[in-house]
Amino acid sequence: MSIIEIHEFSTGVKVQSSQVLWWVEDYTEEDFMNCTLEPIPDVVYQAIDEELLKIPCFPQNLPEKEKFVIIGREVKNKKEAWSIIAVISKGINSEREEVLLYRYFIAQGLGKLTDLLAWFNTNNKPAFNPFDRKSIGQPHLYDNSNTRHNDALKLPQFQALLKEKNPCLVIPHDLTCTVIMINQLAERRKKKNKLIAWTYQIEAIYKPQTFQVIYPLNSDAEKHLRKKFSQRLMPQIFNHLLGFSREFYQLMTHPIKVPLFLLVGIFFVGGTLISFPACLVLFAGFSWSILFIIGILIMFLLGFYLGGSS
Repeated sequence: MSIIEIHEFSTGVKVQSSQVLWWVEDYTEEDFMNCTLEPIPDVVYQAIDEELLKIPCFPQNLPEKEKFVIIGREVKNKKEAWSIIAVISKGINSEREEVLLYRYFIAQGLGKLTDLLAWFNTNNKPAFNPFDRKSIGQPHLYDNSNTRHNDALKLPQFQALLKEKNPCLVIPHDLTCTVIMINQLAERRKKKNKLIAWTYQIEAIYKPQTFQVIYPLNSDAEKHLRKKFSQRLMPQIFNHLLGFSREFYQLMTHPIKVPLFLLVGIFFVGGTLISFPACLVLFAGFSWSILFIIGILIMFLLGFYLGGSS
């Protein structure tokens, strides 16, 4: 058992009207509000800046009970590592245009996504709320002994998904999944030393190739994602071949710095290994040539003799 500090921060906005009915008057994704830590960790800010925790547009037909999209991702650099869930909601600005509003929950270290989701589910699934004021240095404290570790993937409908070989799994939209199940699928499918990344209930996503698991909202989103991945397959193969060709060219056109004693040893051993077979081949070729010439001479003399006798 241990206590985990869960920090949070949200998209920086200025709002008008009341808590019941409000709209965004000023909006920027680069500034944050309702933060419990300052500054935002560099590796987390970089992931946001590189659109690893963003969507291009908000889904149009989300279920009424869940008016948000979730992205889960682990990030790290040489100095630190964090687990993140981004809860994405839709807002309206003063010109009645749609804006995307993000509320980020982060815990230091890798392997904390399950704890973040457990805390999220037991705290009424908090989404963006500009009136939910937070203070620096006052994170949420969560006892991770409350996290359940039930294996939801034992169900028959998940067995085929676990065997899927594609690097990014697009789950059939009509397969009922919870965000906990999506996270477990990503944990199982991630390769060694790779970071977990998944998304839940999306129609479109930036950089889909960086995710292990994507759960599309509907059939159109599923078809679009599958088509996108199939189009990426041939360029990936071409890039691998191009990379091999480039490396081979570099090898052939650039001198390799090898110690002199090693170079001499390579030539000595290699020469010893190939000299005997080479001699046999040359001798065999020479012998067959001699026999061929002798055969020609015998036939010529035989013909000359027979011709003279007649």
